[in-house]
Amino acid sequence: MDSVLSQEGIDLQYIVCDAGSTDGSRAIIESYDDPRIISVFEEDAGPADGLNKGFARAKGSLFGYLNSDDLLLPGALTRVARFFAERPQIDVACGHAHAIDTEGHHLRRVWSEPYWPPAVARGAFIQIQPSTFFRADIFRKSGGFEIADRASWDAGLLARMYAAGAQFAVVDDFLSAYRLHGESITMSGRLAQRQTDNLQRRAPLLLGRDFRSGDIAIGHALRAIKHLRWPMRLLERVLRGPMAGRAE
Repeated sequence: MDSVLSQEGIDLQYIVCDAGSTDGSRAIIESYDDPRIISVFEEDAGPADGLNKGFARAKGSLFGYLNSDDLLLPGALTRVARFFAERPQIDVACGHAHAIDTEGHHLRRVWSEPYWPPAVARGAFIQIQPSTFFRADIFRKSGGFEIADRASWDAGLLARMYAAGAQFAVVDDFLSAYRLHGESITMSGRLAQRQTDNLQRRAPLLLGRDFRSGDIAIGHALRAIKHLRWPMRLLERVLRGPMAGRAE
């Protein structure tokens, strides 16, 4: 929360959704006395539903969101606001991030890649969720998050916005810190287990057809080409290790 509320140079509305946590989070939320905060304490049908409830209350023209334990880096929102102001044709902007551990120690850098549907649909290119921002109009046009998606609602939203006609761009800057811990979907392996199902779900939106077994091999080839295109990123991945469960 501090990483959001300390952002300067922008008008900010901060919506915090808690469906009924029992770990002390609600008490922390309630301890903040800041008129920019809107607290939504409602039961929901999962993370995607909770995010839809939050964005339904949003009044700004640019949207972004953080899942639990992730952070915005100083100056991130002014950088994002300037990027959109300079590129009125862009609907979705994806930046880079630092991966951190439970104690906040830096692990490695992670990069968003261009939203190229043939690669995204096959799990070869990724976009870093806490460093991704989008215009309110395209979010509403897309219909928002798919409530039934319990593992990859962030990628699902991008696919729905692409299908709604969104124009994507990469912000070549580090905007957030992406926290990895043993209970997260990314690190636990649950994301890897569900990845094929999610690719099958999104293929009609991105490829215009169902996902096929041959798409897995094509994804491997596209990932190899990506590593050749950005060798310094590959070197950091080799030296510091991959993010478990992510298609890097």
